[in-house]
Amino acid sequence: MISGEVQFEKQSDEEKTLASYVLFKDLYDNKKDIYDILIEFIIFTLKITKTVSFSAVECLDAVKKEFGLNDIPNATLKTALKRLKHEGYIHVNNGRYLISATSPFANEGNQITSNKLLEIFSMQKEIIERLFQFIEKQSSSVLSNDDKMEIRECFNSYFMNEREQNSYSKFIYSFIVAQTDPTTKSFLNNLKESSIIYNGVTFSPDAMTIPAWQKDLYIYLDMEILFNAASLNGVFYLQLFREMYDLIQEINKKRHSIKLRYFPETKARINRFFEAAENIIRKRRIPLESSDAMCEILNGCETPSDIMQKRIAFWDKINALGIQEFDTDFYATEQHKYNLIGEEIYTTLKNRLEELNTPLSGESQDELINFLNYIHILRKGNSKKSFEEISHIFLTGKDVLAKLAWHPSIKKLGEISFVTDMEFITNKLWVKRSRGFVSQKKPSLSLEFATKAKIALSSMQKNSLQHKLDEAKIKYRNGELSKDDMIQVSINCRTYYKSPNEVNNETIEDILDDIKEEDLQNFIAKGQRKKELADIEKDKTIKSLEEEVLYFRGEARKRKRFKLNCAKWIIFISIFILSIYLFYIDHSFIASILAFGESCYLLYRKFFGKKFF
Repeated sequence: MISGEVQFEKQSDEEKTLASYVLFKDLYDNKKDIYDILIEFIIFTLKITKTVSFSAVECLDAVKKEFGLNDIPNATLKTALKRLKHEGYIHVNNGRYLISATSPFANEGNQITSNKLLEIFSMQKEIIERLFQFIEKQSSSVLSNDDKMEIRECFNSYFMNEREQNSYSKFIYSFIVAQTDPTTKSFLNNLKESSIIYNGVTFSPDAMTIPAWQKDLYIYLDMEILFNAASLNGVFYLQLFREMYDLIQEINKKRHSIKLRYFPETKARINRFFEAAENIIRKRRIPLESSDAMCEILNGCETPSDIMQKRIAFWDKINALGIQEFDTDFYATEQHKYNLIGEEIYTTLKNRLEELNTPLSGESQDELINFLNYIHILRKGNSKKSFEEISHIFLTGKDVLAKLAWHPSIKKLGEISFVTDMEFITNKLWVKRSRGFVSQKKPSLSLEFATKAKIALSSMQKNSLQHKLDEAKIKYRNGELSKDDMIQVSINCRTYYKSPNEVNNETIEDILDDIKEEDLQNFIAKGQRKKELADIEKDKTIKSLEEEVLYFRGEARKRKRFKLNCAKWIIFISIFILSIYLFYIDHSFIASILAFGESCYLLYRKFFGKKFF
């Protein structure tokens, strides 16, 4: 049985897991395959626990306990033990693995050391302590031990690519975005990349040695993803899409196996979106919606036909990218046996949507639920496969749909979710294509540690602003809100919203204020205060500019007067010299008298500023 003192007991499982991810990536960057890496973990565990006899199950449990790697497949561990046995490190006796006194690793150095782990833990602890201080300052509260445990778990889950969120998530995302110290940023980037490498390699170790994607994968794009593809949601989302799309194109060079599609419902919703833009132009009204896509569509348009031209251009772009409509009869008799959404699950999901209370952008609750059912039907009810084998997945930017897809009634343990985001797809494709980060160009934005936090904060702010706008509309219709206040809310929502590209160290304070503020009247008053402050600043700027104009005008008059005086003195001196010349050289008495008189006249004009007559 494995025994001995286990190190690092004070660390949480999540902290051990993240530290192990970093070690895993370091070894992977040294061109070791997953089995060699796992051998390093096994050797370290056996040494530190002073183990000489163990079973495969005991070995796996010890590695999980020591490193927090709770998801190592049994088959992968057994393959690593076989390699250890083949290389003479261990042998089998009566069904147990034994380490002999002559085992090579007894005296060899191990690439995993206690010092390396302690160094990682130390950096983690420092960052977590700074996170606690940040949250206490932002929330104006003192954190209890339970609060700190909850925050620590949420922070770790961010880098473990989990979707866990709690009341502290907004502060954690803000803290991540606010980091400017190069050492901290480098460490957090390493955590992010390490998690991607570990999850990409561990669950499909054999797939890493296969150069091409072996089975067709259909990725169904939601409306927001199509808007990203056509650059309607701004440069930030366009770059995220292009990084994913470029990886797909590279993989498809060997075999055209990854296909991008969209459902008819998505096409219909996009067309309704453009029709809404036409109505805004036709009725000459200010759009209440703060959507980047709507603003981009309306920009530069004066007539409904201008919007129509943009709609045609949009679908031309989508077709040019090879993204096609996917149409099939999901209600055909042969599909009924794969139907997931019965009355009970439908009610459960509807209740879950009510709990989430997230504003929907044009689609109905039934449409969201139908998308989940479509993927289940296309997979023929089988989601217990690796990512390379699932064949169908829905790609969205909506957090609400992802949360639905992860509901226990939909996603069972060990299954691949029906829904994912661009980050997940890009990470999977990157690890598949590059087999690691060594000497490879990285998708810079997708792999940047703060990208997900920026998207989450932008989404939280947008949802918060939308709630306030919806509340204002209801109160306005009921006569509880004046027209001026309704206009103020609309202006606030459109001007306060920050896209992910605008989420940075300088804007997170305002974003957090918008997310935390729940009272509509306070929100209106805040907008009025900002307007008043802006007006004061505007008045100050105008006054300052006026003072500058007056100053420069005065300076200009002084320069002009100086030049004029110089010219007068030059003329006076010239005439005086001429009079001297005429009198002493040419002996022209009359001429010299006239010249001297002219000089006196000019001098008089100079000092008295007036004529004789």
